[in-house]
Amino acid sequence: MSDLKVIPIFFILVLGAFSFSACEKADPITTTENLALTAGEQALLQYMWEEEKLARDVYSYLAGLYDTNVFPNISGSEQSHMDLTLEVMVQYNVVNLGSNDVGVFTDPALQDLYDALTAQGATSIIEALKVGATIEDVDIFDLRAAKSQTDNPDLISLFNLLECGSGNHMRAFTAKLSGYDVTYSPQYISTPDYEAILAGEHMRCG
Repeated sequence: MSDLKVIPIFFILVLGAFSFSACEKADPITTTENLALTAGEQALLQYMWEEEKLARDVYSYLAGLYDTNVFPNISGSEQSHMDLTLEVMVQYNVVNLGSNDVGVFTDPALQDLYDALTAQGATSIIEALKVGATIEDVDIFDLRAAKSQTDNPDLISLFNLLECGSGNHMRAFTAKLSGYDVTYSPQYISTPDYEAILAGEHMRCG
């Protein structure tokens, strides 16, 4: 089966843009005096929560199909990412529009993406690992885009932390693929950025 091309839909949800130079290393989320979020910033949080949920739900599904610890381990990490995102949403009184039901998404594009990724991942362990690498690829792409859409320090800190985790996950999935003599090619982040992530060490995020 050919690799599924995931279409980032992040930009559809974002209203307005700000310039910001993000830190290269993830910083822990800090509590600052609450400033009102723009509609675009609220949309960032709502979308990122559901995108982290998509990763968790896909990995949970694949964990039931294959005898490898990478899927349950990273699924647990994605749950932590959801919790951290929700924490910031609560801090800023942002309504969570997402569903808590596994495999159910309020965003139609994410629902279609979940259905497609689970179908691809069910075909073989190699395709499942490619799905994992693809999810982290698009997550990093979207998180970097998100950081360019806000100057709020709490949101930037959150997105840095989530990107740090996605880098760890990318290394884990590509290492597993290497065991099958398969190389993942990035579809969203640049090749130099991808190679820099792979060359890095496992990071303690937050």
